[in-house]
Amino acid sequence: MAINFPEGTQNYPTKIIQVVSTPKYNTFSTSSNSFVDVSNLSVSITPKSSSNKVLIMVDMKFGCSTNGAEIFARLLRGTTLIYAGNASSREECFFGAEDIHDQFRMDQASANFLDSPSTTSATTYKVQIRNNNTGHTLYINRTGADTNNGAYPRTASSIIAMEVEA
Repeated sequence: MAINFPEGTQNYPTKIIQVVSTPKYNTFSTSSNSFVDVSNLSVSITPKSSSNKVLIMVDMKFGCSTNGAEIFARLLRGTTLIYAGNASSREECFFGAEDIHDQFRMDQASANFLDSPSTTSATTYKVQIRNNNTGHTLYINRTGADTNNGAYPRTASSIIAMEVEA
C-alpha cells in the first residue's frame, strides 16, 4: 500500500524500528481488590533512541466466577501508570466492566497507547487488574465456569511494543 502526501509537503512516513511481542497462552486468576500484575502480560523493549516513541497494544480476554464481578485494568511503564482516565475520586484505568453477568462467557479489553519513555534503557510495560467486588474471582483467558474440558473455550491474550522513530 502506498502512502501519498499532498503535493508540496516534505513529510515522510515514520519507521518502525523494532517490534517485541508477548503472547499469553496460559490462564491467570485473582480475587484481589488491589491491583496485581497479570503474569506473562508484560513486554520489555530497549529503545534505540531516547527521542523515539513506543506504541503499546494490549489485547486481553477475561471471565469471572459469578454474576456481579467488576474488573478494572490499567497499563504501566515499570511502576508508572501511563494510560488511564483522569479521575480524582474514581478508579483510574483504561478498562472497567461493572456487574459482569455471565460466568460462561469471556469478554475482551484492548488498549493502544503511544508512549514517550525518553530512555534507551530496557523498559517494561505491563497490565494490572483488580476485582472491585469482594467474593468474586477474575480470570484471564478462560471463563469462570471452566473445568478444563472441551465444553469451555480457552483463549490467548497479548501485549505488543513497537518502537516508532520520532
